[in-house]
Amino acid sequence: MNCPRCHKDFSYAYSFKILHPFKHRCPGCGAILTAGRRGKLVLIAAGLLGLCIAGVPIAMEQMGLWTTYNSLLWFAIAIPVIVLPYQYWCWKWVQFEIRHDAA
Repeated sequence: MNCPRCHKDFSYAYSFKILHPFKHRCPGCGAILTAGRRGKLVLIAAGLLGLCIAGVPIAMEQMGLWTTYNSLLWFAIAIPVIVLPYQYWCWKWVQFEIRHDAA
């Protein structure tokens, strides 16, 4: 992932600092960038993924099969195993574009 104007590369670690991928200011040249259509797809998929990750312990506790300890263990495993690779894939797949309608 890089800036299309100044070609500054954004590292994987830096991708965790991008809070608003549809209006992100390049630290190199100051251009306002957007994640575009791919960014929207990634955001929708991330929401569904988050619902699935949270839904497993909720359902298991409601059925009486898990305790709070099991749910916390699930999150301790699911975050690094599911979320971090997903973030890496997003960082590789989504490319920034110059946002032309930004003020």
